Amino acid sequence: QQRMQQFVGHAMETRLPPDLCLLGCIFVIVDYQDMEEAKHLPEWKKVITQYGGEIEESLSARVIHVLANNQKSSIAQQARVEGKRLVSAYWLNDTVVRKKVLPPWKAIHFPLPANFEPPCNNMILTLTGFEDRDRDYVKDMIKIVGATFTGYFTKHNHAIICKRPVGEKFEKAREWRVPAVSIQWLNDVLFGSANAAQSMNNPRYQQFKPEEPLRIDYSLVQHLIQ
Repeated sequence: QQRMQQFVGHAMETRLPPDLCLLGCIFVIVDYQDMEEAKHLPEWKKVITQYGGEIEESLSARVIHVLANNQKSSIAQQARVEGKRLVSAYWLNDTVVRKKVLPPWKAIHFPLPANFEPPCNNMILTLTGFEDRDRDYVKDMIKIVGATFTGYFTKHNHAIICKRPVGEKFEKAREWRVPAVSIQWLNDVLFGSANAAQSMNNPRYQQFKPEEPLRIDYSLVQHLIQ
């Protein structure tokens, strides 16, 4: 609990106007300039400043958040040593939607591990039960792990990511003996053991938490929340 409080964006007693929810947050942006997401950078920068945040061109003592796709870069590694907060563009998006700075709570809010290699290149995955932004995020996570996403479900899918253990697709998965797994499986593939990709029948992935379906177990990202 103590550690998590250090990671909260603003002191608990601070009540910022929602439209200035990023006040005091000073960012440096890495990785995205060289990715397809580069086209969104002007919009992200505009949003950061619009909500009270600031952007620096390089890592400095003032910087609090490093917006990064992964932990590979020397800037990300240096920032970690200095106790800066490493977050992804997905965290920025959810923060602006909620108009409140909270510690990252979804796996996709954290930059990928420095040594991450997509382990699911030959897999075909789908999902069920997720809606709106969460559905988009799970689709993105499926693509990040290297798998092919299908909007439909057949016997040829290697697994189906379920929000809860109910529904027609979940029942079909049982009938066809296709693993029906929780988001915890994807979280482990991204941030846990490289073997997770081959362990989808592990009973731990049959534990569903629909109230916060994308929440990550902080033990997977301990080094990023200290």
